[in-house]
Amino acid sequence: MKKPLRILLKTALIVMAMFCLATFAVADGEIAGADFNDGAMHWSISEDGVLTISGTGEAPDYGNGSNAPWYAYRNQISSIVVEEGITGLGNYAFSELNNVVDINLPNSLTALGEYCFYTCSALTEIDLPDNLEMLSEFLFYGC
Repeated sequence: MKKPLRILLKTALIVMAMFCLATFAVADGEIAGADFNDGAMHWSISEDGVLTISGTGEAPDYGNGSNAPWYAYRNQISSIVVEEGITGLGNYAFSELNNVVDINLPNSLTALGEYCFYTCSALTEIDLPDNLEMLSEFLFYGC
């Protein structure tokens, strides 16, 4: 009875370790990054504080800023680059990123969720893409 249990536990640990390595692989020059939105998108933060969102589709809504996967690195993020292919940014996507001074949004972007840039207090200017169809309430609240 002990040997099958031990094998099962070892197997579970190996599978968990493989999942962690696959999901949170960080490239050279990055301090953090992972796939999200069922693997359709990827986020990464470079050593110089650039948060990059890549992939395709609409990014999910977050109930508040602390639910975004990059929130733990908020004090290190000074710039945001959203790459072509992203069509929407969800509620609270970049809220409480108080050190962000520069945001680059793609032409593929058509929607920005509520409180998307909530309290990005260092942000003084942003160029919005021409294809935007929806600007949500409180988008720049606290900026």
